[in-house]
Amino acid sequence: MHAKLNEQGRKSLVDNFNNPNSSLKVMIITSRTTSSQWGCRATDPDDYEKPKRFGNEEDKLKFYDGYSVEDRNLDSPDGHS
Repeated sequence: MHAKLNEQGRKSLVDNFNNPNSSLKVMIITSRTTSSQWGCRATDPDDYEKPKRFGNEEDKLKFYDGYSVEDRNLDSPDGHS
């Protein structure tokens, strides 16, 4: 799940997170990445240290407030939806 998040995308992410039937099983908010490493960290061991970039500065500040997002779909073989 690597995409620019707008208001609709953010609402969809929150709705999926709050839905017990959703395939989005785990969501961890961390402050691990710096401002130059915004993005979604892959759960695949080969890609783990390569931050994925998405969105723009306004989106990041508005929706993540300086935090990065890690997501993991436990039902998916590659760890992503």
